[in-house]
Amino acid sequence: MRTQAPPLSGISFADRPETLYVDARKVADALGWTILWEQSTQRLSINNQAVTSPSSVRRLLDGTALLVVGALRSLDGAVSWEPSSGMVTVKSGERTVQIVRGEKRVEVDCATQRLRAWQGDTLVLETPVSTGRLGHRTPKGDFMAGPVKERMHYSSLYNGAPMPYSVQVNGNVFIHGFTSVPPFPASHGCIRVPLSNGNPARWFYEWVDRGTPIRIQGRWQG
Repeated sequence: MRTQAPPLSGISFADRPETLYVDARKVADALGWTILWEQSTQRLSINNQAVTSPSSVRRLLDGTALLVVGALRSLDGAVSWEPSSGMVTVKSGERTVQIVRGEKRVEVDCATQRLRAWQGDTLVLETPVSTGRLGHRTPKGDFMAGPVKERMHYSSLYNGAPMPYSVQVNGNVFIHGFTSVPPFPASHGCIRVPLSNGNPARWFYEWVDRGTPIRIQGRWQG
């Protein structure tokens, strides 16, 4: 007896909340489709059919291609949506795959100076960070993103210092982009995220929703 595979995690972004994406390779494999993803040119082809609309494809910073779920209709997939559960069902021939919008969560580990973000069971982002140095330790605990979330925020404590892609965590503590992100605690309490190497600060800002759970844990031993 064939068992039903668990649903794939749907990925969403705060800057396009109405749009649901899915890992292109995972959905193609589940439906028995052939896929070609050329990361260097950002070209995606499924069943020898190019996905040409720029708005249909997005990517994780590790290069994973994400495809708008609605675009599966043009690739011979029958797509249906169940409003009560939010479950999307895609059928192609005798194969069926389900997609459900994953719950978002973020973890900051001060011991390793890493930020990891998940949506459902998908690790969507892992990036080095720099947390608060001695005397300005980043607070530990469970928080929620926001309510302040600004593409450019200016510090009210440190002479209006610019803080691009700012997401409030607790009071004056933000996750934000910074030009200097050493592999050790160096901030006044905020969580610095790089603006280089694909700009994970911007990626995180565009993905995270207000209210997303953020757990800060661990202690730097260096």
